[in-house]
Amino acid sequence: MPRHLDPSDAARIGEPHAVTAAIGLLDMPLHHDGYVLGVAAASSDEADLAVRLGELGFLPGEPIRVIAKAAFGGPLAVRVAGATFALRRSEAASVRVTMGQHSATPVASQ
Repeated sequence: MPRHLDPSDAARIGEPHAVTAAIGLLDMPLHHDGYVLGVAAASSDEADLAVRLGELGFLPGEPIRVIAKAAFGGPLAVRVAGATFALRRSEAASVRVTMGQHSATPVASQ
């Protein structure tokens, strides 16, 4: 099961600068690699959204990439879990990611 990578994971596998701090998916630049940290749910409506996004593959540790951003507040095209999805900006706002590119398999928690 995938899990998110944090800076301590990167340091243990010899890539001390492979992962950076958490940001919102809306702030993720185009065509950069990152990993899903999770989906924030502040209300019951957002909890339903978090469940739905989880079912689509927005799970901690999954690689993620923003491949397009529509102009004038339109949706984002996001690739996660081997599939591409269009997310409204309001949906994307609830997704937290960490930037970085990682080529090695993360070590399991001990």
